Amino acid sequence: MFLLGVLLFIIIIAIMIILGGGMAHLKSFYDLPSVLFVLFSYLSILIATKSFGDFVYGIKALSMDDKDLSKNKLKNAIDLFDMLFKSSFAIGLLGFVIGMINMFARLDEPDAIGPSTAIALLTLFTAMIIAIVFIYPIKYTLVKKIRSMKFKK
Repeated sequence: MFLLGVLLFIIIIAIMIILGGGMAHLKSFYDLPSVLFVLFSYLSILIATKSFGDFVYGIKALSMDDKDLSKNKLKNAIDLFDMLFKSSFAIGLLGFVIGMINMFARLDEPDAIGPSTAIALLTLFTAMIIAIVFIYPIKYTLVKKIRSMKFKK
Protein backbone atom coordinates (compact mmCIF):
# COMPACT_ATOMS: atom_id res chain seq x y z
CA MET A 1 0.00 0.00 0.00
CA PHE A 2 2.90 2.34 0.76
CA LEU A 3 4.25 2.15 -2.79
CA LEU A 4 0.75 2.49 -4.23
CA GLY A 5 0.22 5.69 -2.22
CA VAL A 6 3.56 7.10 -3.34
CA LEU A 7 2.83 6.25 -6.96
CA LEU A 8 -0.64 7.79 -6.76
CA PHE A 9 0.74 11.03 -5.31
CA ILE A 10 3.41 11.25 -8.05
CA ILE A 11 0.73 10.69 -10.69
CA ILE A 12 -1.43 13.45 -9.16
CA ILE A 13 1.50 15.88 -9.22
CA ALA A 14 2.32 14.96 -12.84
CA ILE A 15 -1.31 15.47 -13.89
CA MET A 16 -1.39 18.90 -12.24
CA ILE A 17 1.83 19.90 -14.00
CA ILE A 18 0.56 18.64 -17.37
CA LEU A 19 -2.78 20.41 -16.94
CA GLY A 20 -0.90 23.61 -16.18
CA GLY A 21 1.31 23.59 -19.24
CA GLY A 22 1.09 20.46 -21.32
CA MET A 23 3.28 17.39 -21.57
CA ALA A 24 6.34 19.35 -22.73
CA HIS A 25 6.09 21.44 -19.55
CA LEU A 26 6.67 18.36 -17.36
CA LYS A 27 10.45 18.40 -17.91
CA SER A 28 10.56 21.98 -16.57
CA PHE A 29 9.90 20.56 -13.11
CA TYR A 30 13.09 18.50 -13.06
CA ASP A 31 16.53 19.97 -12.46
CA LEU A 32 19.41 17.60 -11.72
CA PRO A 33 21.46 20.12 -9.67
CA SER A 34 18.41 20.81 -7.49
CA VAL A 35 17.80 17.10 -6.92
CA LEU A 36 21.46 16.50 -6.11
CA PHE A 37 21.56 19.47 -3.73
CA VAL A 38 18.56 18.15 -1.80
CA LEU A 39 19.72 14.51 -1.73
CA PHE A 40 23.26 15.41 -0.67
CA SER A 41 21.82 17.71 2.01
CA TYR A 42 19.87 14.77 3.44
CA LEU A 43 23.00 12.62 3.20
CA SER A 44 25.06 15.24 5.04
CA ILE A 45 22.46 15.26 7.83
CA LEU A 46 22.69 11.46 8.09
CA ILE A 47 26.48 11.65 8.25
CA ALA A 48 26.59 14.57 10.71
CA THR A 49 24.15 12.88 13.09
CA LYS A 50 25.69 9.41 12.62
CA SER A 51 22.20 8.17 11.78
CA PHE A 52 22.75 6.25 8.57
CA GLY A 53 22.08 2.97 10.40
CA ASP A 54 18.77 4.32 11.75
CA PHE A 55 17.82 5.36 8.22
CA VAL A 56 18.56 1.91 6.81
CA TYR A 57 16.73 0.23 9.70
CA GLY A 58 13.69 2.45 9.12
CA ILE A 59 13.57 1.50 5.45
CA LYS A 60 14.00 -2.21 6.24
CA ALA A 61 11.36 -2.00 9.00
CA LEU A 62 8.73 -1.07 6.41
CA SER A 63 8.69 -4.66 5.20
CA MET A 64 9.54 -6.46 8.48
CA ASP A 65 7.07 -8.32 10.67
CA ASP A 66 6.31 -6.76 14.05
CA LYS A 67 7.88 -9.68 15.88
CA ASP A 68 11.24 -9.00 14.20
CA LEU A 69 11.34 -5.31 15.13
CA SER A 70 13.32 -3.70 17.93
CA LYS A 71 11.37 -0.95 19.73
CA ASN A 72 14.49 1.08 20.46
CA LYS A 73 15.76 0.91 16.90
CA LEU A 74 12.30 1.72 15.60
CA LYS A 75 12.03 4.75 17.92
CA ASN A 76 15.43 5.95 16.69
CA ALA A 77 14.32 5.56 13.08
CA ILE A 78 11.08 7.45 13.77
CA ASP A 79 13.02 10.29 15.42
CA LEU A 80 15.36 10.41 12.43
CA PHE A 81 12.58 10.54 9.84
CA ASP A 82 10.85 13.20 11.93
CA MET A 83 14.03 15.27 11.92
CA LEU A 84 14.50 14.75 8.16
CA PHE A 85 10.92 15.86 7.54
CA LYS A 86 11.34 18.95 9.69
CA SER A 87 14.63 19.85 7.98
CA SER A 88 13.15 19.51 4.47
CA PHE A 89 11.80 23.05 4.36
CA ALA A 90 15.14 24.45 5.56
CA ILE A 91 16.99 22.45 2.89
CA GLY A 92 14.62 23.69 0.19
CA LEU A 93 14.80 27.26 1.45
CA LEU A 94 18.60 27.17 1.52
CA GLY A 95 18.64 25.97 -2.09
CA PHE A 96 16.14 28.69 -2.97
CA VAL A 97 18.32 31.40 -1.38
CA ILE A 98 21.41 30.11 -3.19
CA GLY A 99 19.48 30.14 -6.47
CA MET A 100 18.20 33.67 -5.86
CA ILE A 101 21.73 34.89 -5.08
CA ASN A 102 22.87 33.34 -8.36
CA MET A 103 20.00 35.07 -10.14
CA PHE A 104 20.81 38.46 -8.61
CA ALA A 105 24.44 38.01 -9.59
CA ARG A 106 23.29 37.67 -13.21
CA LEU A 107 20.83 40.57 -13.40
CA ASP A 108 22.84 42.04 -16.26
CA GLU A 109 21.78 38.98 -18.32
CA PRO A 110 17.98 39.28 -18.77
CA ASP A 111 17.76 35.86 -20.44
CA ALA A 112 19.23 34.21 -17.32
CA ILE A 113 16.73 35.66 -14.83
CA GLY A 114 13.85 33.27 -15.65
CA PRO A 115 15.91 30.06 -15.66
CA SER A 116 17.81 31.08 -12.51
CA THR A 117 14.56 31.78 -10.68
CA ALA A 118 13.13 28.46 -11.87
CA ILE A 119 16.15 26.57 -10.55
CA ALA A 120 15.83 28.34 -7.19
CA LEU A 121 12.17 27.34 -6.95
CA LEU A 122 12.86 23.79 -8.13
CA THR A 123 15.15 23.19 -5.16
CA LEU A 124 12.32 24.12 -2.80
CA PHE A 125 9.89 22.04 -4.88
CA THR A 126 12.21 19.01 -4.83
CA ALA A 127 12.70 19.16 -1.06
CA MET A 128 8.95 19.42 -0.48
CA ILE A 129 8.17 16.53 -2.84
CA ILE A 130 10.74 14.26 -1.17
CA ALA A 131 9.42 15.21 2.27
CA ILE A 132 5.74 14.78 1.42
CA VAL A 133 5.99 11.76 -0.87
CA PHE A 134 8.69 9.73 0.89
CA ILE A 135 9.87 10.93 4.30
CA TYR A 136 6.55 11.64 6.00
CA PRO A 137 4.80 8.46 4.78
CA ILE A 138 7.78 6.38 5.96
CA LYS A 139 7.68 8.07 9.37
CA TYR A 140 3.93 7.57 9.66
CA THR A 141 4.19 3.89 8.70
CA LEU A 142 6.90 3.36 11.33
CA VAL A 143 4.76 5.13 13.97
CA LYS A 144 1.86 2.82 13.12
CA LYS A 145 4.17 -0.18 13.53
CA ILE A 146 5.37 0.90 16.96
CA ARG A 147 1.82 1.64 18.08
CA SER A 148 0.70 -1.84 17.07
CA MET A 149 3.61 -3.27 19.08
CA LYS A 150 2.64 -1.39 22.26
CA PHE A 151 -0.83 -2.85 22.53
CA LYS A 152 0.09 -6.47 21.94
CA LYS A 153 -0.40 -8.84 24.87
